[in-house]
Amino acid sequence: MERLPRERGRPGWYVVHVHDCEDADDGDILDLDQALSVVRQPGTRMCTKCGAAGTLRPLM
Repeated sequence: MERLPRERGRPGWYVVHVHDCEDADDGDILDLDQALSVVRQPGTRMCTKCGAAGTLRPLM
């Protein structure tokens, strides 16, 4: 999970990546249940570049 900084007037948000995504930082590493819980929260997005969206969406 990658934490992105706040922008003017907007709260910070999160991006969930698969474990080997080149865009992932050294942030939190989640198991499947944790990832599904996080992506249900407002302000969270799933990376489309690495396939997290395609992997997690069917499981929701």
